[in-house]
Amino acid sequence: MRNYKLFILLLLGELLCFLRPFPLFAQSKKSDSQKARKEQKESRGNLITLGVEPSLLFPTELFGSAALKAENPNYRIAFSLRPLMSYRAGLGIRLDAFKLGRAALSNQFSLATGLFYSQRRWQAVVENKSNPENPTVIGKDEIRFISYEMPLLLQLHVQAGEKVWFSAGTGMGVEFFPSHAYVPDAAAHTPPADGYWLCYLARKNLFVPAFKMHLGAEWRTLKAGYLYAGMSYHQPLPRMGDAFWRADIGDQAVHPYATPDFPAGHPDLSMRVGGSWFSLDLKYFFKPSRTGTKPTPFSPAP
Repeated sequence: MRNYKLFILLLLGELLCFLRPFPLFAQSKKSDSQKARKEQKESRGNLITLGVEPSLLFPTELFGSAALKAENPNYRIAFSLRPLMSYRAGLGIRLDAFKLGRAALSNQFSLATGLFYSQRRWQAVVENKSNPENPTVIGKDEIRFISYEMPLLLQLHVQAGEKVWFSAGTGMGVEFFPSHAYVPDAAAHTPPADGYWLCYLARKNLFVPAFKMHLGAEWRTLKAGYLYAGMSYHQPLPRMGDAFWRADIGDQAVHPYATPDFPAGHPDLSMRVGGSWFSLDLKYFFKPSRTGTKPTPFSPAP
């Protein structure tokens, strides 16, 4: 009888030892599954891409009628701002918007921002058109207007090939204009006299909002980064600034916009300068970074 009881106890002990690893194994599998889901969730987090962005700017006045011209018909004096090719450069930052808080967005969208330096250039010209066939240049100089910009754009990325992506974006920017500008440089220190002239370009505000849009294509590689080429449009709202003019003919100070009450022109009336431009953009983005993961150039799209 004792041997029978002892046999039963030994049998129960063997069964317990045999069955004990199964809960541990199931718990281990559950833990591994949770860890994999967590890593997958983290891998879908925000992807940050940094890059340099140089651009050539073409003022919109280059493509239309000569909007930046005014004349005083009484004295046959013409004032004009002739747009020149300008440039813009800075550091761009792209943020993959797959996750924004608890909201999961498509990996085809991203946010773009950065800090950019722009220099717009015009040639300020004052002419005497007493002889329309052979006008005399009273003065001519290059005027430069500097701004710093911070944009915020929502971008859409569409894959067109193994490494080729099309990109389009739109949004707003804020331009900071640190100062006004005038030419010639000696005008502020020269007393007015016959032949004296001045073009004073005044900013509209210290900070000016702007509407922006762009379209382009990029070549993405995992190790060498991304190379982008495209075009952009930039429109300050309502405008960048105003230009004020003066030219001295004999002892008379002549301004644009002559009226019967102001035959020599009105010194307080300005030439409105929009400051909008089209640009050709070339961007290089460094290899993207995301903490704890090894992103590919194809998913998610930055």
